[in-house]
Amino acid sequence: MAKLILKESMWSAAQQEIVDRALQDSRVAHSKYPRFTNNGYKRSKVSFALRKDITAWYASNRQTARPEEMPLVSGGVAAAESDTWMLSLPDDLHARVRRECMASLYKWIRRSHVLEFTALYGVRIYREGSVLHVHTDRPMTHILSCILNVRSRGPQWPLIIQGFDDEFEEVVLEEGEHLLYESASSPHGRVGRLGRGGEVANVFIHFKPQGWPQMFLGDENVRRSEL
Repeated sequence: MAKLILKESMWSAAQQEIVDRALQDSRVAHSKYPRFTNNGYKRSKVSFALRKDITAWYASNRQTARPEEMPLVSGGVAAAESDTWMLSLPDDLHARVRRECMASLYKWIRRSHVLEFTALYGVRIYREGSVLHVHTDRPMTHILSCILNVRSRGPQWPLIIQGFDDEFEEVVLEEGEHLLYESASSPHGRVGRLGRGGEVANVFIHFKPQGWPQMFLGDENVRRSEL
């Protein structure tokens, strides 16, 4: 028992250090990186057809999800304190989600830059007790992004995000809504733990503007961001 308590204590200290570092990094990113929109985030709805199809697909395939492999310590989601599962989208839905997110982002930034697709994660399913700490995303690839809410069940679990007015806002996405956000420079997470019986299924889609990071940050700042 003493060994177990010691190990838990060591994990807790290591996890808190990582969370604190991620929060500090997010503050630096929030003040340093170029901005593409007025406030850094915006709610938007996907098309009725996509919402209908992805909701039906999820209902039919939810039970085939597998536990997600996550690090034991993390500034975002840590395996030791969260219960997350993964369900891969079929190719057709993957393409449609990517296209609609890109179209929404282009409209939001008024086509001021050419966007390059970099990653899509999900469907990630958060279950009861999960935690998502405040953080910013990968600075080399996750610059303009979408969080698509496929399904939410149980108590509300609001997103929290810091806009360019420096204020944090709680955002509750409805099913079929996505949050457009400047993910490398807008600190974001979730409020507390996902409550009893809760389940939230999201897809994360990431883009970067063509020429990122060199054309936007300069070589010296690029090297610092990669550290």
